[in-house]
Amino acid sequence: MNLDHFRQSALTSGRRDRIATPARSVRIGVAHGSDNSSFMPGHQHENNLLRKMKQTNLKLHRSRAAGALLTSLLLVACGGGESGSPSVAQAPAPAPAPAPAPAPAPAPAPATTSDSGGFAGQVTGGGNVAAVTVSTAAQMQAAINAYTGNGGLVIRYNGTFDFASITDACTQWKLPAGAIVEIKDKSNVTIEGVDGSSANFGLAIKADATNIVIRNMTIGLLPGSIDAIGIEGQGGKFRATSGSTTTRCSAA
Repeated sequence: MNLDHFRQSALTSGRRDRIATPARSVRIGVAHGSDNSSFMPGHQHENNLLRKMKQTNLKLHRSRAAGALLTSLLLVACGGGESGSPSVAQAPAPAPAPAPAPAPAPAPAPATTSDSGGFAGQVTGGGNVAAVTVSTAAQMQAAINAYTGNGGLVIRYNGTFDFASITDACTQWKLPAGAIVEIKDKSNVTIEGVDGSSANFGLAIKADATNIVIRNMTIGLLPGSIDAIGIEGQGGKFRATSGSTTTRCSAA
């Protein structure tokens, strides 16, 4: 093996070594460039490599430090906590919607001719059947006596009584008992007075009478100890509406 061949092998493998020859010692360097035209001693090449490695490590360290500093600045700017997650600004709570005004309660339906209303409940009386018009107690009693079914009876009273004809209201109770119209064992009956009517007789609901309506009757100054409207011996439904006045008597 000649010296040139051995030098070429050392350049290819990057080794540095001393080669003993019969005449002299040759220190092998490392070639630079692709054409192997220039050489650099081996120890100088190592120094250059170490210097470059240090420079690369220094640049890498500086780059990492700058990246860490940038991350910290971003976390501070975004308000991140310990976990590094940025806090999200909470949207303001919406103002509560105003409570709607309560709907007004519906007005009660007006009572019909078949519904008396009041605490007595659904007392319908004679309902909507055609009314029988009377003007005296005798006529009223005759109409009640003639009614034998339970399909409904409506009596409309249009009679009048002159209360001014009674000069001493405090003596009426001393007189013989006056007329009384009885509704006995009858059901579904209405007795109603027309506007301006007035009466000087009593009404009595007796026995098994039920579903009886008496309304708009003006009754007063009755002779004897009788009631304007009396209820005897029955537990059926009834409804009575009437107006009254009171006269205070000294002997009463």
